[in-house]
Amino acid sequence: IDVPFLVFALLAWQAPSRLERAPHPAPGFVRFVRSGSPLLLALAVLIVAILLLRTRFNLGVAGVVVAVLGYGLRSILSQVRQSEAEEELRNDHLALVELAMRDSLTGVPNRRAFEEALAREWRVATRTQHPISLLLIDVDFFKQYNDRYGHPAGDDCLRHIAAVLQQALQRPTDILARYGGEEFALILPDTPQHGAKDVATRLCSSVRLLDIPHEGADTHKVTISIGVASTTPANGGTPEELVAAADQALYRAKHNGRNRVEQAD
Repeated sequence: IDVPFLVFALLAWQAPSRLERAPHPAPGFVRFVRSGSPLLLALAVLIVAILLLRTRFNLGVAGVVVAVLGYGLRSILSQVRQSEAEEELRNDHLALVELAMRDSLTGVPNRRAFEEALAREWRVATRTQHPISLLLIDVDFFKQYNDRYGHPAGDDCLRHIAAVLQQALQRPTDILARYGGEEFALILPDTPQHGAKDVATRLCSSVRLLDIPHEGADTHKVTISIGVASTTPANGGTPEELVAAADQALYRAKHNGRNRVEQAD
């Protein structure tokens, strides 16, 4: 049986290569060859081994064992590669989802992530009848800051503020997000109004301690204004009402001189 294979190998070695002139095979044919060739190879070995059983029993049995083990090993390796590919695709999907929910400038969750988190925490608060608080945070005179120091400096300012706001949080359940432009939003689950005001006061102090120069502000440094709204959700209430209340409180904070905290009614 070795003679035909030796002849085939000799002819293949002496024949000129036609690979460069050969047309590119169809993708379906390539997939068929890749999928079917291991099975066909194992089947060929198995047939030869069966034919050898009568004349050379030991060699035939060895051929059967090799065919079965070879195909089994190939199947196991294929399953392993498929599992690895699925795990890689799953990780890539999670990474893309994470990127889609993150603000590229500050690294904190974006507006879309904020809206989903607020809806989720609102449902929890409605079910448990625990309070929920929302802080809307605005950087004071940020347009003037950009006009005076330039947009790259404005981007750095937002990154520093986002970092200090994130560091000032004390619970992993608190959710800070960039609401838009120079505004940030902070969701405080299971937090009553007085607790939310304490957090807002601490955030204002943390930003002031950054001591970022701002000649266009009355304090000559970058500060923030915060509107606070708290409620225990009842049937018929919506998260949008909480956002509107916090926005009204933020408007009052800016109207009353900025660099301060105002609470919604």
